[in-house]
Amino acid sequence: MRWKFYPMNSTTSTTQIEYNHHEDYTGSSACQELASHWLKDCLQNHQKCNKSNPEKYLPTRLLSVGSKGTSKIQLHVSAANSLQAQHHYATLSHCWGNINIKKLLKDELSSMIEGISVDELPKTFQDAIELTRNLEIPFLWIDSLCIIQDSTEDWEQESARMESVYKNAVCNIAATAAENGEKGCFVKRNPALAKPCRVRVSAPDFEEVFEFSLESALGKYVVRDAPLNKRAWVMQEQYLSRRVIHCTRFQLLWECAELNASEQYPTGIPRETQHPSRVSRFSNLPFPEEVYGVDRILQEKPEDEAFLLFRGVILWYSLVQNYAARSITDESDKLIAISGLAKDISPLVHNFGPEADYLAGLWSRFLPIQLLWYKMKPVPGKTKSYCAPSWSWASLNGRVDYTRPFSQDQRYMIQVLEAATKLVTTNPMGQVSGGYIRLRGWLQRITLRRAEIVGGGCRVFIGIDIFFDTPVDFTLEWAEWFCLPILLETGGEGVRGLLLEPTKSINNQRMEYRRVGTFCVYDNHEDFGYFNRPTYPVTSEYPTDGRNSAPISEILSEMGTDGNLDASKLAKQAADARELRERESEEEREMGTNLIDKKTDWVESIITII
Repeated sequence: MRWKFYPMNSTTSTTQIEYNHHEDYTGSSACQELASHWLKDCLQNHQKCNKSNPEKYLPTRLLSVGSKGTSKIQLHVSAANSLQAQHHYATLSHCWGNINIKKLLKDELSSMIEGISVDELPKTFQDAIELTRNLEIPFLWIDSLCIIQDSTEDWEQESARMESVYKNAVCNIAATAAENGEKGCFVKRNPALAKPCRVRVSAPDFEEVFEFSLESALGKYVVRDAPLNKRAWVMQEQYLSRRVIHCTRFQLLWECAELNASEQYPTGIPRETQHPSRVSRFSNLPFPEEVYGVDRILQEKPEDEAFLLFRGVILWYSLVQNYAARSITDESDKLIAISGLAKDISPLVHNFGPEADYLAGLWSRFLPIQLLWYKMKPVPGKTKSYCAPSWSWASLNGRVDYTRPFSQDQRYMIQVLEAATKLVTTNPMGQVSGGYIRLRGWLQRITLRRAEIVGGGCRVFIGIDIFFDTPVDFTLEWAEWFCLPILLETGGEGVRGLLLEPTKSINNQRMEYRRVGTFCVYDNHEDFGYFNRPTYPVTSEYPTDGRNSAPISEILSEMGTDGNLDASKLAKQAADARELRERESEEEREMGTNLIDKKTDWVESIITII
């Protein structure tokens, strides 16, 4: 058990309102009255939380919770019931868990409209209804009860509206501590854990009053480590909501754009204990301090349009890192469950339109550098069902990381010519059934033999570091892929790019490729001839040397090719690699020497990655 100490003169400690009704149940009337106080204060006094008026929107269906003590709730169809946009509603974020919770089915739609007993609902729903009533909010939106669960058509329509549902709710109720619907929002607890204790520390030349708290009860930990925040779906629910009431295992917490509070610190949690703020519109959100020092960059370049444009991409990096590490029951939902965030952030990064430039979890603006996501710890196997092209992080399970973003010493080594995805539905941020990127770059066949394996999934070779997307079987002594350099860091950090494998040939020559990982060549990158290739500014939308505006046919003509790989050059690379292997002694092989064959030529090609 660990405790944290804070001086009484630290953030907000000396200004706490009197709140001495710490009871042994987080659903007590005193606790719910405090939650109501937070909401009313925010609605009346918080300029940041109310400055951007929500759109006039109501979800398709809402649950009318009725007044306190009412035994039934009713499902209302907004249009049929002539509900007006000014009607307030709350939303519930919860874990479905492995139990069979109550769901809205086609055959039960009529009975739900007539009314359903609150006692028939799981404990988490009952608690959320009780809190909604005490907050004096007439309607509640719960995904499993407001979306028809056995209708694919309804689910596709409603899942595409998630951004509007959560963004326009007056408040989100988060069943943070409950791993399933039977655990409830409220819990029994030791009330002492929700009280700050004060200690006076005295010395001959020093005297100060400190407050100390159980570390695991603080907002930073009790929210971050809770069951709810391991769910992928929940991330956008809370980032998009303007206000969140967290029902944790120790106490109720409040979160909005202006205030993080708790029963322990009802007028403001000390800053050093707060979890990163997530609520409200992105225009109100501070950039996460740990994400690449973006605040510093923006301060240095306040009038540089290119740097202002990529602020949305940097924020997207942070969101994807958080999201990809979470669990999702149905892998095919991977892009849908973050589509609301994508839609909301699109104005920051759009190029051809607010939606047309979104490509299966990546953005066409600054696309080359976004291709360089990597996995420190490869997860066995890709997603079981098709989720995205291999160049998208959504094609894999588990956390992803990004190379450091834009700086003055970075240069692109590719030109993106075309990029597209095939959508499953009309939702431009939703599921895809295919996609490709067609680019102009330099390929080299590489032959690798394992020299060393280090922890974390990175396999290190002589002269090159490889991050494989999935674990690679190295039972074979040699393996061959293609190396595609993407980013040259002229400040001495080397070259970064993709490792590709061919998937098929067309007319025995032209090939499509699939991504298998990323690579980085550090101090010795000059040995591989990268400096002899054209490079382009990272801040350009589509890097140009004067040729990118020409039709692809003209570019191919200038290259002296129809877009097919030069078969003779690639054949020579393969022959040279075989000759090299034959020359190596057994002793050299045992030492684990490997080589990107410096004698082979780079082949300028039009490359398609699927």
